[in-house]
Parts: sequence; structure tokens; C-alpha cells
Amino acid sequence: MDLSMYGHAQDEVWKQIAADIGGGFEGAGLFTAGALRYKSGDFEITLKGYGDRSVKDFGASAYTCMRAPFLNKDRLYFKIYRKGIFSGLAKRLGTQDLTIGDDVFDANYMIQSNNEERVRQLLADPKLRELLEGEPKIWVEVKPDDGWFGQSLPEGTDELYFQCKGVLVDKVLIKDLFDTFMMILQKLAQMDSGYTSGSNT
Repeated sequence: MDLSMYGHAQDEVWKQIAADIGGGFEGAGLFTAGALRYKSGDFEITLKGYGDRSVKDFGASAYTCMRAPFLNKDRLYFKIYRKGIFSGLAKRLGTQDLTIGDDVFDANYMIQSNNEERVRQLLADPKLRELLEGEPKIWVEVKPDDGWFGQSLPEGTDELYFQCKGVLVDKVLIKDLFDTFMMILQKLAQMDSGYTSGSNT
């Protein structure tokens, strides 16, 4: 695909999604494929594409990230991602793979966490599991903030994080990804584990 056509298509899709969900769109640069921001209450989620548009393999080398900062009261960390062809080997080599009691979900996803009880509580919601199952490229985790949000966030702020290869242009998948993030953030707040980065609770 011609690079200008690829970039134009992504920009148009993300602009439309921003209008549909009440978010904001920032145009692309040479090394970024634009950004889509959505705020609900004090939670802010950013979807951003990366890749050098000046090279011919932009589509192959590009990737998409979604990030949302929050105060991680319980220091709960986890990774949830689809199992692949090497997952069985990884498990035999000692990679953690928690189960939650849902046979289908347990068969298809690797779950790792430093707090088994909390992550099972999070995934007890069937609607959240349904949203995760609807994302073919899902890899979502909570990890320490790497400074991407700047230095203005309070101590104890971590991030909910997603990354996949390519720049996402599927409207349904992107909207569902925002819904997935919002549900996880809201569940963490309900569990008294996580708060907005502006909260002093």
C-alpha cells in the first residue's frame, strides 16, 4: 500500500472514532502515526501509532500502543495475552500461567500476576472476559510507568498498557479496546486497587 494512502486511511479512521466516542485526535508526524485520546472522569486513555513513514516497510514495522496512567494502590501487576505456539514450551520452562476457572478462557490465555487473588477477582466479570476475547491481538498488562507521561504524575503511578504490531484501523476493535481499558480501570477502582492519577485517595 502506498505510504500516503496508508497514513491517510489511518488518520480518517481515528478521526471518526474520536468523533464517535467524544475523544480527541492528534495528527501524525514522521515517526508517529497519530494519537487518539479519550477521557472518562479523571481517567485518560491514549492510543498512539509509531513507525517511520519515510521507509517502504512502514506498514510492517509500525506498531500501536494504548496507555492509561493510574495510582496503583496495591502494586498489582499482571499480563494477559493469547497463547501462541510456544506457550506450552514456556509453561514447561516455568512461565507462570494462572487459571481463573473459566475453561475456555484458561485454554486460550496466559495470565501472569504478582497477586493471584486480585487478578482472579478482576477477571471474574464475564463482560470483561468477553471484551478481551474479542481482541485478536490482545496483550494487556499493568507495568511501572516508564516516564512516557512526563514527570508530573504522583508517586505510585503505574500504567495499563497494550501493544500490537501494525497500526490499528479496525473501528470495532479500537472501540472495544477503549471499552476494555475503561472496564479494567473501573474494576480496579471498585476493587480499591487503583485510582485516577489525579486522586489523593
